[in-house]
Amino acid sequence: MKTLKLPYKTILYIPLKDGEDHVMSQETVDILLDKSLRSLIAVAGGATVIEGRGYWENQNTGDIEHTKTMLIICYIEDISKGEKLLRELALWVKEQTNSQAICYEINNCLYMV
Repeated sequence: MKTLKLPYKTILYIPLKDGEDHVMSQETVDILLDKSLRSLIAVAGGATVIEGRGYWENQNTGDIEHTKTMLIICYIEDISKGEKLLRELALWVKEQTNSQAICYEINNCLYMV
């Protein structure tokens, strides 16, 4: 039996609030997840979605803020396709959510667009 090695771990972060701090409808979240999952699965063959919560310091007030998020995790064999796709998806999610930034990871390196 052959062992398949997928050496690149990727994560795309999908926020559950828009750029104006409003909770997005389930329909909107489902659209973001569906398009992202379909695109990533076409390249990687599969993906896992987990719930998360992101924390950061507000640079204006010093307060710690947080938001719920969904993380799409997938392992990719061909990172050249994966890098391009993750950036495109992050920019699309950013536009759809009117967010200041959207994050994605490749092998524990965080990218913010």
